Amino acid sequence: MTEDTRPMASKNSDVPPDVAPRNQPPAEPEVGVAQIKSDNVLEYAQLLRPWDVQIEQLSPGPFGGRLDAVKTPSMLLYSERWPRRTQVRGSNPPGYVLIGAHMAWQRSPLTWCSMDLGPRTLGCAAPDSEIGFTAPCDSHHAVVLVTPEFLEQGLGRQGVDRLSSSWGLQVSDRVGLDFGQHIIRVVRRALESPEALSRPLEIRSIESDLMDMLIRCLGAEAADSPPIGLSSRVRALEAALEHARSCRGRTTAHELSIAAGVSQRTLERVFRKRLGITPGVFLRLKRLNGAHQELLASDPRMTTVGRVATDWGFRHQGRFSVLHRRVLGESPSRTLRRSRPSSCGSLSDLFSLAAG
Repeated sequence: MTEDTRPMASKNSDVPPDVAPRNQPPAEPEVGVAQIKSDNVLEYAQLLRPWDVQIEQLSPGPFGGRLDAVKTPSMLLYSERWPRRTQVRGSNPPGYVLIGAHMAWQRSPLTWCSMDLGPRTLGCAAPDSEIGFTAPCDSHHAVVLVTPEFLEQGLGRQGVDRLSSSWGLQVSDRVGLDFGQHIIRVVRRALESPEALSRPLEIRSIESDLMDMLIRCLGAEAADSPPIGLSSRVRALEAALEHARSCRGRTTAHELSIAAGVSQRTLERVFRKRLGITPGVFLRLKRLNGAHQELLASDPRMTTVGRVATDWGFRHQGRFSVLHRRVLGESPSRTLRRSRPSSCGSLSDLFSLAAG
C-alpha cells in the first residue's frame, strides 16, 4: 500500500490568531492532493474514509485499486481504477452530493444502484445516502463530491434537489463522458503541478469550470427519457443480494432463487449478466471475503485459520487456503498474522488537514 497526501496553502483568515474564538472546531482544509493505492481490498476500503463502504472482491488476483484526488474548499474530485470485479455497499460521505461517471463503459457496464452507467447516464447520490454498486473488471470511474451550498449558488435549489433526489441523471449526446473526462484532466493537472493550488485563481478556475460542466449536464438532461426504474430481473437480483447479506452468505443458490421469486435458471442468467458469475460462485466468494475480513481482524493467539474457515462454511482447510491465495493474493495464515492497521492515511486526510 502506498498513500501520499500533500496539504497546500489555505486562505488567510480575516480574524487575527490572538483574537480568534477559542474551543472552535478546526477549519475545513482548503486544498490538497492525494494518491492512494492498495492491493488489499479491505485495506483499500479503509483508505476510502470518509466513505463508509464494504468492498467484496468477485474476481481473482491482487485488488490493485488506485485513487487520485484533489480537494478544494467546495468539492473533492477523483479518478479511480479497480482492476478486479467488485461489489460495494455502504453510504455516501455526509455533507456532499455525489456525481460520477463510468469511463470504461465500452468493456462492461457499471451497475450503480440498480442502473447501468454509460456515456449518457451519470450516477448521483444525496449526502449520507445508502449506495450499492457492482464494478466490472478494469473499471475506471470519475467522481466529484460537492457541497450542497456550492451547488445551490450555481444551480439553485431546484438543481440541488434534482441531483439529490434520484440515483441517476440521464443526459444526451456525450455529455456524461465529457463530464468524466473533465474530472480526470483536473485531477491529473493538479497532481502534476500541486504548487498551482496555492494560487486562489487556480482554485476558482477549478470550481467554476466544474459548475459550468454541471450546468451543461442539467441542461442536456434528456427530456424524453423514461423514468429510471427497476426491471423485474434487476429487482430479482436485488432481492437475492439482500437475502445473501442477511444470511452473511451462508445460504444456497436455491434459497436465493426462492427469495428472489424466480427460477434458479432465471437467477443464474441475471447473475451472469450483471455480476459475470453464477449465484453459486457469488456465494462462495462472499463467504471467502467474510472469512478474510475475520482473519484480518482476529488475534492469531486466540483463533486459527481452520476455525475461521469452518465458521464460514469451508469444510476443507486446504481447499480454502488455495482459494484464498488465488483470489486474494495471499495465504490465510499470512492474513491472520498481520493485524488490521489501526490507523493509516486515507481520503479523510484531505478533510482533516490543519489549515494554515
